[in-house]
Amino acid sequence: MSTRIQVAFFCVVAAAAAIAPRAQPRPAIANVLVVTMDGMRWQEVFGGLQSALLTKEAGGVEEPEPIERRFGGGTAEQRREKLMPFFWTIVAHDGQLFSRIPATTSCSPATRIRASTATTRTSTPT
Repeated sequence: MSTRIQVAFFCVVAAAAAIAPRAQPRPAIANVLVVTMDGMRWQEVFGGLQSALLTKEAGGVEEPEPIERRFGGGTAEQRREKLMPFFWTIVAHDGQLFSRIPATTSCSPATRIRASTATTRTSTPT
């Protein structure tokens, strides 16, 4: 093969390589896990233990002191982390929470809206 043919062949291969589409890098996350909690009271998920339910009349509780010691706290954040530690220390920190009722919303079950109305992102990914 002559030198001219070799140079021409090399140029054609180089040009084809330059204009060929390049493979995109794979995204770091390939899976999505969706967890829903049907029947869970949003008041406990976002606010923790509800002291109003620690009575015999409202919640059927005869001895509220041990429950208050274990799951109570000064703030909603403290109470909810004690009540659902994995959810608030792992899921909320490393993932994303999407909710119809964020912690700052006052809402009634009688709402007429049937779709997701709010998004709560508790942290930024690291």
